[in-house]
Amino acid sequence: SQQIDPPQRTAMTARAKAEYSGVLGNLTPGGGATAALRELLGVCRDRGIPVRLVLMPEGAEFRSWYPPASLARLHAFLAGVSTEFGVPLVDAQAWLPDGAFYDGHHMFAAGAEAFSDRLARDVIAPFFRSRSGGPARGAD
Repeated sequence: SQQIDPPQRTAMTARAKAEYSGVLGNLTPGGGATAALRELLGVCRDRGIPVRLVLMPEGAEFRSWYPPASLARLHAFLAGVSTEFGVPLVDAQAWLPDGAFYDGHHMFAAGAEAFSDRLARDVIAPFFRSRSGGPARGAD
């Protein structure tokens, strides 16, 4: 299991806060990134490629850096894109405990494995079961 000592975690989290709290504090989805996402979702829709939007896991402290207005704008944008393109939105922000991250948003290998396992079990396998009309092979 990967671990860092508390002073290292504190320093890395402080660095993440310095880098992200301002961005998250004024988060307003738009511009080139949202245009690229819409373009990509349009291509996937046109080619019949199934898509799921996933809000990635973040630690509780990291999530606390989103003011309510920023979080509301993010969720409104994602809900709109989800509806516009008919793609489900998976909110995985709180899927992992704080110990799964070394700085609040970058996962240790064990955290990434736990996230991947849950995504496969709760999101990917049900999709394939619904398309095949039965249990997904290898899902057990």
